[in-house]
Parts: sequence; C-alpha cells; structure tokens
Amino acid sequence: MAHSAWFQEPPGRANPAILEHCDKDHGRLEVRKIIVTGDVDWLHQRHPRWKSIRSMICVEATRQIGQKISTERCYYISSSTTNAAEKLLVTIRAH
Repeated sequence: MAHSAWFQEPPGRANPAILEHCDKDHGRLEVRKIIVTGDVDWLHQRHPRWKSIRSMICVEATRQIGQKISTERCYYISSSTTNAAEKLLVTIRAH
C-alpha cells in the first residue's frame, strides 16, 4: 500500500487526527485539511530502513477564486513524534 492509498481507505484500526483551517483573503477562499496518522507499522515492514518514520501526513488544500475551484493534495512522511495536526500544519506551511 502506498502512503497516498492509506488516506483513501484508512484501515479500521486507524484513528487519524484531522483538522480543517479556512483562510479568506484577497478575494479567495482556501480550506486546508490535514490528516495525520501514526499507523506506520505496515510501512516499517515494507521499508525496514525507514524505522525512524513516526507519522504519515496528507494536506489537502482547496482554493476558490471567483468561480474557479482547485484542489491539491500533498503527502508527507515524518520522523516527528507529534501527531498534533495543528502543529504539523503550521510546520508544513512554514517549510
């Protein structure tokens, strides 16, 4: 399973942290949704050299400017021990 596929159909045992954040500025609306999971044991089994990975993250950004709507998804793996969605979203945006 690729990490992007995990977010499409999370396993039943998974309990991801989810946060949505809205920004409305300069005539546009942007909604960012972050999903964070520490369910990475399967990833360690598949990639034994990635033992330092502690979480997987998906950030979905939907932008509306006038009538045009676009959506972008970015996927990340992290060695951070935090699964705090808000903290990770701030970190990703600052990176």
